[in-house]
Amino acid sequence: MLWELDRNPYHSRKPGNRPFFHPGVMMPRMIRALVNMSGAIKGEWILDPFCGTGGTLIEASLIGCPAIGTDADIEMIQGSRKNLTYAMTGVADARHLPFPDASIDHVVSDLPYGQSVVIVGNLFDLYRQALQEIRRVVKPGKRSVLVTHQDIRPLAEQIFTINGYYEQRVHKSLTRRILVLV
Repeated sequence: MLWELDRNPYHSRKPGNRPFFHPGVMMPRMIRALVNMSGAIKGEWILDPFCGTGGTLIEASLIGCPAIGTDADIEMIQGSRKNLTYAMTGVADARHLPFPDASIDHVVSDLPYGQSVVIVGNLFDLYRQALQEIRRVVKPGKRSVLVTHQDIRPLAEQIFTINGYYEQRVHKSLTRRILVLV
């Protein structure tokens, strides 16, 4: 054997072991895979506009990427601050992000599914407006990785070039759709 992956650090970062927990979060290995798929390298900024409990911020910071998290829910922001005290987080609507044009290297985010969170308006409009904002704030040519429970490729291809599409069956009623966008 030449090399073996030590998965213990991922297990120690399980969401249930953090100071703040909310059901429906992704596991650290999955989030790290999404961060890796973005192509982010040390020093590049990663934004999660639906940061929830801060899992993406944790994984991004562990590879040396400054991470910014926003969420429309103040409870999620307060919780993510408990989970990662040094992260930059703030309450913001993903349809109106408080960042200048082309100021972020990558967006990595698990979009809300509308089941365990409150959505103002309808989910399709939220996705459309959030995708437009993500396009606005991400530097040209940089990749972003978004996850949702719906196939939003027809919407995404109106705003981005789709660089990859993958599905992960989680259980009978949930298949994650993963989009790599440029």
